[in-house]
Amino acid sequence: MNNHEKIELLLKYLKSKDALQYIGSRDMYDSFNNNGKAFVLETMKATQIIFPPESLKDTPDLKYFALWISNPNTSDIQHGEIILNYTGTFLYITQMWLDNGWYSPIRSGCSALQAIVNYLEGRPILNTILHGGSERFGRSNFQHPIDKLISLGAKKGSTKEITCLYQKRYITNEQCYIFNSKETRVNDLLAYPIFISEEI
Repeated sequence: MNNHEKIELLLKYLKSKDALQYIGSRDMYDSFNNNGKAFVLETMKATQIIFPPESLKDTPDLKYFALWISNPNTSDIQHGEIILNYTGTFLYITQMWLDNGWYSPIRSGCSALQAIVNYLEGRPILNTILHGGSERFGRSNFQHPIDKLISLGAKKGSTKEITCLYQKRYITNEQCYIFNSKETRVNDLLAYPIFISEEI
């Protein structure tokens, strides 16, 4: 079989086992309710981020590192004095799997973006790393996640519509950024791809 036939067979199997959902996580709790599925097939607009070799000094075996970042659905984002359940989710799809761990929720002080940075800096992905008592890749820094990675030497690539079948690895509600000129707290999800297809 060619790759397209393999993908079609896999999708058919996942559908038959009721293991496939078509919309990404709106909040941290979506995937833990009765409707949560093991796999997500989602079409989204995403920006590719590439780390060149010179920015990977802590992982010298990597020639480069790339991921896709998709912004939260703006209709999910909310503002308020007290929000117990933050909605809206950044999605990070790494083009390689960082570990073989199971899907897991928040570990305080370690956003999903921090998990990626941990890997790039040679640590286990779910280490809590505080910088002066705060996590600069999560809720203590209101830069966009793309800008946070650019500060580490990443290069911003093109923004495209992609379709991805992925497994969810790690989600938190500790990602902050500026949305509509307001400080906003949302979720972020680290996902591992089975396949990524780009719009041509």
